[in-house]
Amino acid sequence: MKKSNIIRLFNRFLLGIVISALIFGISPYIQATASTVRYAKPDGLTSGTCDSWANACGLQYALSLAVSGEEIWVMQGTYRPTIGINRFMTFQLKTGVGLYGGFLGDEIDRSQRDKNPSVTILSGDIGVAGDDSDNAYHVVTGSGTDSSAVLNGFKITEGNANGPDDQRGAGMINQAGSPSLTNVVFENNSASLSGGGMYNLNNSPHLVNVTFRNNFSGSFAGGMGNAYSDTILVNVTFIDNSANVRGGGMLNYYCNPSLTNVSFVDNWSVTGAGIYNDHSDSTLINVTFTGNLAEIQGGALYNATSNPMIHNSILWDNSPDQVYNDTSNPTITYSDLEGECPLGSTCTNILNVDPIFVDPNINDLHLSASSPVIDAGDNTKVPADMLDLDGDGNTSEPLPYDLAGYPRFLNNPDIADTGNGSPPIVDMGAYEFVQTLEVYLPLIQR
Repeated sequence: MKKSNIIRLFNRFLLGIVISALIFGISPYIQATASTVRYAKPDGLTSGTCDSWANACGLQYALSLAVSGEEIWVMQGTYRPTIGINRFMTFQLKTGVGLYGGFLGDEIDRSQRDKNPSVTILSGDIGVAGDDSDNAYHVVTGSGTDSSAVLNGFKITEGNANGPDDQRGAGMINQAGSPSLTNVVFENNSASLSGGGMYNLNNSPHLVNVTFRNNFSGSFAGGMGNAYSDTILVNVTFIDNSANVRGGGMLNYYCNPSLTNVSFVDNWSVTGAGIYNDHSDSTLINVTFTGNLAEIQGGALYNATSNPMIHNSILWDNSPDQVYNDTSNPTITYSDLEGECPLGSTCTNILNVDPIFVDPNINDLHLSASSPVIDAGDNTKVPADMLDLDGDGNTSEPLPYDLAGYPRFLNNPDIADTGNGSPPIVDMGAYEFVQTLEVYLPLIQR
């Protein structure tokens, strides 16, 4: 269908809503949920009920009032856990409370906000501006929550977990807490011990459309550290994170995280630049590793007494190797793996060819039209859309999109006509090849 036809149909749909509203007296602006909404803005009120944009409060005060079933709409700007120098102050999430960023301050429907996480910033830069020695230990805390605690549309930055007892999770710490994060960026956070961007202990948080960029750990897990935590990651990017010892992008310790549509690019550490698995049987589906650098071993992955499952993935141009196994036996299937099958691994249906990214020099890892990994994956390995991320009510269908939010399975005959009536085959890697991107709007619901 031509783009112009799509626009005409969309306009007719909107016109139908307005006409129905005029006929039946129904407002055409239906609020996104029936929840009570509280409103927050920079330098907002510290009294009242935060019940309108005119009466918007500071974020910490709005959080103190919010109870389960409510939402907080947060105006664009920068928010700090405190205006003082108490480094223990943090934005504590609450079970049943959703925080949504990106508002200009006049919206009456959640869908009207700007979903770009970079316009609403949660910063740990308290005390002296620009001096990270007095920054908050944890910018955000999700401990003690469940998946009904929602953080959506924020950049989390400038946390510095370097205290005597606060050396993990500078951007966010989740201990026995499993919040849901969507449209979040972790950038420029630093931890002394583990989890510069995020640290998870004894939980299973959900992350969708999340980026970890330029986070650092003095020891382990520059981007994300997981211990006894079966974290679920869908459409997540780890780029330019570093750790002085292990796990530049991610470190898993006695846990079994699930990663789908994830990329690890230009991360660094001594061992396990992309991922370091320690007694962890993680599952990786449609994951791309490229440009990651380990000083000793495990450019993409280092597995220590771990047996991860790797399907439909690309492991290419990582140094000094792709996968290093220490008392480990990973299974690698339907993947593009540079070099020979790593010692200790079980490899089937493996390619060893340049995936031909569009432009890896600028981290554009979309597939070129000539890529040999197009239609080279295994459809049966694509996981079910258990979180119903496309909002269609079907949680048994295969996950329907790639890392960019475009269709994972292209059934449009104008784009993916197989010529024999058979369904299209999934590509390897985090991105599905789409020759004419403008035909589709991203499917992911944000």
